[in-house]
Amino acid sequence: MTARFADRATRPARGPRDILRWKLGKKEPQGDDFAALDAVRLQVAGGGAEALAGGAPVAVWIGHATWALRLGGKLIVTDPIWSPSIGGAVRRLVAPGVPLAALPPVDVVLVSHDHRDHMDLPTLRRLPDVKKIARARE
Repeated sequence: MTARFADRATRPARGPRDILRWKLGKKEPQGDDFAALDAVRLQVAGGGAEALAGGAPVAVWIGHATWALRLGGKLIVTDPIWSPSIGGAVRRLVAPGVPLAALPPVDVVLVSHDHRDHMDLPTLRRLPDVKKIARARE
């Protein structure tokens, strides 16, 4: 069996009117237990920057699809987003696990694909010392 990726966001094709309807239209009511999500929402825990600065293998969740990995002595960052919102539209629910200013120098950036929630151009511009940027092949 061969699985195929179906991008439900663009099929059927959506236009500016659909985006306005989504942003300004009637929202689904929040469930009675919506506030209970805060009890299980991930929170920032200390020690991430220090763990990444060490030489031991470690994985630190930054947020959404962004991870900082120390592997083989190299610091690898996946789908980097340190902006306060995704694409200027969707605000972060939690602060980044490690502030960008506290991150040790990054050796490799991996961008899985070019959606706004995986490839944040303002963040990429703020990573000037990166020597390699890898991206998935289409």
